[in-house]
Amino acid sequence: MRILSVATLFCLLPACNTEEATPIEDNYPPPDPLEDEYRSCDVDNDCVIVSLGLCDHCNGGISVAVNEDAEQTVFDLYAEAEPDEEWGCTLMACSPLEAICDAGLCIEQNTEATP
Repeated sequence: MRILSVATLFCLLPACNTEEATPIEDNYPPPDPLEDEYRSCDVDNDCVIVSLGLCDHCNGGISVAVNEDAEQTVFDLYAEAEPDEEWGCTLMACSPLEAICDAGLCIEQNTEATP
């Protein structure tokens, strides 16, 4: 009887669970465009650039403009977590992005772009 009780106890442990674990959903890349709730603004100073990819925006990653109050939330939701097995960034150079407020939404703008 004890052997049966011990066997039953061990099967209650997670190791005896025959169901496969549900994979964590990967939210990278973020939707395009990003939800307005993260992008709302009144002035340019409300907006910041958030890098979400393992590489910068010049080299295959994604950067988005968001309201500074949503910066951590957007990063936590959409940042690229793990690289593919064969991972590496290119080494291209490009102009940095700046975040501006346009019609009540934060947008990315190339710093060399002319308004």
